[in-house]
Amino acid sequence: MSCWLPFRRPDVDVARRANELNEQADKAFNLNELEMALPLYQASLELCQRSSNWAGVLRVRYAMGGLAFKSGEYGVARTHFEECVKLARKLHVIDGYLASLMWLGTTVLTQGDGALAARLGKECLEQARVVKDNLSVAAAHVLVGDAIDTVDEARSHFKQALEIYRREARMDRVASVLCSIGHYAQPGRDNMEERAALEECLVLCRSSDNRELASYALYNLGNVEIFGGNTDVAARLFSESLAIMIETGDDRAISYVLDGYAAISLLRGDCAKAARLSGAAESVRTRLGTPIETPRQAEHDEVAAKMRASLDPTSFDAEWDAGTGLTVVEAADYALSDGT
Repeated sequence: MSCWLPFRRPDVDVARRANELNEQADKAFNLNELEMALPLYQASLELCQRSSNWAGVLRVRYAMGGLAFKSGEYGVARTHFEECVKLARKLHVIDGYLASLMWLGTTVLTQGDGALAARLGKECLEQARVVKDNLSVAAAHVLVGDAIDTVDEARSHFKQALEIYRREARMDRVASVLCSIGHYAQPGRDNMEERAALEECLVLCRSSDNRELASYALYNLGNVEIFGGNTDVAARLFSESLAIMIETGDDRAISYVLDGYAAISLLRGDCAKAARLSGAAESVRTRLGTPIETPRQAEHDEVAAKMRASLDPTSFDAEWDAGTGLTVVEAADYALSDGT
């Protein structure tokens, strides 16, 4: 296919060195040594750009976007993925285009722009269907499901993705979609479908030692228990989830578990602790630039309203401010404490 990008055959030695650096960076990234990976990727990117190795540039930028996302630097990740989308389109690299589009959608969703994420997901869905890339079709269904506001439509997208992943025997992806289904549990419903999805997800996670996804499933299952009034069970699930998240440094996910503990505290009548934990959770999201997700917004607002109604304004503000001053680890310790 034609490409208007300036082309020059990469110097063999330069290309080899860029590839070596990229492999070293990938190894560090996979070992979660992110600070070591970044300068290696940067050096590889510089060599690829200098030698007009645009396929190499695409590969390294994509990896750097993933690294930035994992580090919680969502603005940086977005810039990398935006450039990847443009470059993959110019190079007519359809798999790179679809992958970059998906990650761009995931990143903007994390930043709170569900409308844009849904549009990107639908664009990816359309293009993946054209080239008959079933796995990308499924991934796009998941992104759209995560991004849209309508619960029934979201579930429809998740179920279509689940059908594809089961057919393709991609059990890792099956587990992820099951967790997404469970994330849409809501107050006032029996949530039996969500509970079943999360329990299956946990079985798959434990068989594959996917502790990160297991932590999300445990959190979602904790919410199901809260909606059923089972605060002791919810607290146990949150505790298990929180331990994994602290170990992996997943601050964004921790903020949601803190909200979960705030809901438990409110149900137990400890409104001061609930307010302090809510302040801590909101402080984490503000620092990361990640607004609360759509499926959690209504219950979050309900808990906040009940806290304000149960405390006088001065006490509420004092507890909230105290929460914003806690580190993530301090907030987690406080969540697990008796509130003193």
